[in-house]
Amino acid sequence: MKRQNYQWYILSLRGGKEEKVIKKIKSELEKKGWSSYLKELKVVSDSQKKNILKGYLLCRCYLTSELTHFFYQVPEIIGFLNHQRGDKEPPGPVSETVVKNFLTKVKEKEIKSSNYKEVDLNVRDLVEISEGEFAGQEGRIVQFDKKKQKVTIIIESSGWEIKDVPVNVCKRVLN
Repeated sequence: MKRQNYQWYILSLRGGKEEKVIKKIKSELEKKGWSSYLKELKVVSDSQKKNILKGYLLCRCYLTSELTHFFYQVPEIIGFLNHQRGDKEPPGPVSETVVKNFLTKVKEKEIKSSNYKEVDLNVRDLVEISEGEFAGQEGRIVQFDKKKQKVTIIIESSGWEIKDVPVNVCKRVLN
């Protein structure tokens, strides 16, 4: 039998058991001689191994009715996304493009968040704005949202308040 048609599926399971389930599935498939049906089991996590999709596994496999039945027999697995135990139709695959795009977006988001440096700015600091329509203007920070990495600044010369200025365009001025 040719097993070239591997497709992506999403397995729903009890959260926090992802790694345990992966080991169990691989071990049981090995015992049954079915390991060639499984290409990949993936927990979507960031570089700190923090699980981004708790309770879900991405599974790339050649899905047969026997393998579907096997997955439903694993106690921690609730089922396939958009499929109910006992459905006459097999679970529907997720397109390769959707999975690749999703994983790419996860990586891009992680790269963006890792680009944020801990900035040495505080409320009442005098800063110069380096980009945008207020480039070259100096002002005082009156509000700092560390989570969003944005500040509110009152421009010294005009008294204007500028909201949501990214901290990476603010440079502290020695006063």
